Amino acid sequence: MSVYNDMNLSGVSTFLADLASDTPAPGGGASAAVIGAIACAQSAMVAGLSLQNTTCRKDEACVAALSRLREQFLTLQKQFLSYVADDAHAYTELSAVFKMPRDTSEEVESRHALLQKHLVLATIPPFEVLHNTHEALASVAELAEYASSMTKTDLIVASLALKAAARGGEAMVRANTMYLSDAQKAAALEEKAHVLAQSSDSLSQDIYHAISTS
Repeated sequence: MSVYNDMNLSGVSTFLADLASDTPAPGGGASAAVIGAIACAQSAMVAGLSLQNTTCRKDEACVAALSRLREQFLTLQKQFLSYVADDAHAYTELSAVFKMPRDTSEEVESRHALLQKHLVLATIPPFEVLHNTHEALASVAELAEYASSMTKTDLIVASLALKAAARGGEAMVRANTMYLSDAQKAAALEEKAHVLAQSSDSLSQDIYHAISTS
């Protein structure tokens, strides 16, 4: 019998049911944020387990580093989860603008101005995911130096999940910039997102290589 049969997974099941529904929110942005949260929770687990290692417990620097990293991952996990609601709210606001009437020139003009504003606002949650992902991956790289050997494969999973979260964040930025009438602003936002995602790719690849060859 699986140990998970006795676990309370109602929150996970509720989110997955909402995600699988025929409503657009939660959507890709929320998924990217939850993936990031899962990766941070996994990394916090690695830090906690490594703190129990006898060798580490005799080294004050190791204990201090792992304790700090564990708290950092738990904080990042909470931040990622907060972006789920932020992303859903941004989408709801944007969706309302898309549904505004366009029967008169005044209505068209008003709708266009609000649409451009909310499209930019809707990029904020995915950008937060991108920034958090980069910070989390840098911490995973540091954690790999202290993690016990039995937990290092968990860090590979975490780093790959964070890479996916970053690329998801980039995709969601582009999902909004594609409707911006200001091509220069759209290109700037897309380039910023791409640079962050590429940096996360590189960090994830470095972590994978360092762990798999150690």
